[in-house]
Amino acid sequence: MWRPIDRLKAKLALPPAVEWRPNDDWTFTANQFPLVNFNATACCRLADGLSLIAFYRADTEIYFLADRAQNSQQFFVFDQRAAVGLERTLGRGFALEATASYIFDRQLFQGTNVLSGRTDVVTFDPGLGLSLQLLWRR
Repeated sequence: MWRPIDRLKAKLALPPAVEWRPNDDWTFTANQFPLVNFNATACCRLADGLSLIAFYRADTEIYFLADRAQNSQQFFVFDQRAAVGLERTLGRGFALEATASYIFDRQLFQGTNVLSGRTDVVTFDPGLGLSLQLLWRR
């Protein structure tokens, strides 16, 4: 952990992460789980328990196939999204998040790794998405 000043901390390990709080109302975070997931978020506190959030995420989910011919054969779900929304703190670690997203570069495919050997690729057109989530953070 590297903390050159009180409002900046960075985890210089795997997975890497950084958090910067320029003042009490703004927070910027970024983290990566190499090589497949990345998240960058900006959060502005509007009132007690209410925040405006904006984020970019690149997510990959990986599953082993039940009847695979090769042990290394996997099923991948990949997408990227940019979103803006509101988050309301409910207490006891719970929060309600409502976002509008632009989702792009969505792909489903089989392969032996995320970077090469893709087969049965299915792509989706980019589009808008709405999300309402109940979150629990410790």
